[in-house]
Amino acid sequence: EYEGEYDGEEEEEEEEQDKEEVRPLMMRRRQDGEVLLARHWDKAAEDWRETELRQVEPNVWANDTLEVAVAMDSVEAWASLFPGLQTYPRLEACAPAWPTSALRQMRPWSLKGIGAVVFDAKTFKEQVVDLALDAEGPILFPGGAQKLGLAYAGVLADIQEKLANSSVWDNLWDTEAPLPTTFNKLLRSSAAVREGMLDLGLAKFNGRTRRAVQLGKRPFGWEYAPRLDSHGAAMRSVDPGGTAEKAGVRAGDVILSIDGRQVFNSHIDEIEKQLMENQLPITLEIEQPVVGAPLYLREAMPGMLGRMCGDEVEEAACEVIPEMEGLIDGVNQIPEQNPFFFAGDGGTGASFRPDNLPQPQVCHVLNGMALFGFGDSNSLPSFCRDFTEIKFLPGGPLAKQQADYLASSEVSIVACRPGDIVVFWGGQPYFSANGLGSSGPMVSMFYGLGVDAGLRQAAEPFDNFEESFAV
Repeated sequence: EYEGEYDGEEEEEEEEQDKEEVRPLMMRRRQDGEVLLARHWDKAAEDWRETELRQVEPNVWANDTLEVAVAMDSVEAWASLFPGLQTYPRLEACAPAWPTSALRQMRPWSLKGIGAVVFDAKTFKEQVVDLALDAEGPILFPGGAQKLGLAYAGVLADIQEKLANSSVWDNLWDTEAPLPTTFNKLLRSSAAVREGMLDLGLAKFNGRTRRAVQLGKRPFGWEYAPRLDSHGAAMRSVDPGGTAEKAGVRAGDVILSIDGRQVFNSHIDEIEKQLMENQLPITLEIEQPVVGAPLYLREAMPGMLGRMCGDEVEEAACEVIPEMEGLIDGVNQIPEQNPFFFAGDGGTGASFRPDNLPQPQVCHVLNGMALFGFGDSNSLPSFCRDFTEIKFLPGGPLAKQQADYLASSEVSIVACRPGDIVVFWGGQPYFSANGLGSSGPMVSMFYGLGVDAGLRQAAEPFDNFEESFAV
């Protein structure tokens, strides 16, 4: 415990706080249990003090030495910490394929396993970077957008109204292209799809457009991106008159093999190496996939949000980086100029992996329900070594090994709703899942805080994580 040093608006806020009130600031759970950090009035010192409380009975946390206790024994008490919680579907409806035992462990904090839930803006500003660098699970800030006074908090209701009862594709096509259709047609029909990365994990390959092409001259004149998060390769664009187009490659084609070697599930770096180093001519086997709902668009430009919700919403969301630079202790400049935007229909999700360049990552949820899971690279489940990319889709399919892992103590899971902020260390393996049962698609924005990864001695064990996925 320590005496707080508050000034300015925070002093005024505390003067207004009832001196008989004990205010929860943060719940932190480690391997040895959970503590509730709370602020209370110290009568002896005649000052505000922050004290750690431990659970002494259901919904009651206390510090017997200081005779301080807080009771969370009413709907109103929980609603004060989790704004909007009562208006969203139960976790069982959001992830019906996940084991009930895992979802039950997320109550009452919307967190399973180790991690932290912050309720106070000042506590978040001062501690979030250190908490993230500890790499001990996610840090959830329920209602953080409103508590921090971020501009986009004022348009969240507009976002939910505009996206209600719609899908990703309902909001993003520029020229009509009913689903299912080819990836090529989606690229031609939507600027957002051209600018972002469409996850093709659920795309169909029926063999009808499968063909072999031969490339005899570099540069090939194309731009490709991972078919999934970091594996496979799909053409985003092909230069008119270039080597690839003359050979018969089209935007949307997925590379199945290079010179007879299967690369459909190979890491994108391995595919690039073969394309750059194999002797010419190179023979590719390619196919145009058929894409249908549900869709998941990753790492899109701000224009995606503008197309979905209007220019005013886009402008408010893009203020988040300069706003956060001025709020978070230890962060002077965030590397990205704008956040990356994600939009996923319920039932989609991102694969289990760490980032290539580990740093504290920040996610702001704008619509729908986002579920994030975090593992320990030092105790990977054995089934991860048998697949290229693992997804924990909330609507399934889910193998027994995956279900057992979700319910185990080896993974932390956090549920995020509109207005919530979640921060985590990107060097630990993590996955995301877009919940079912919400009104409209999950929409979020991401950026890294850019804190020097050299501060993290523990970053080294993560380096070989993706190698465990190699087939």
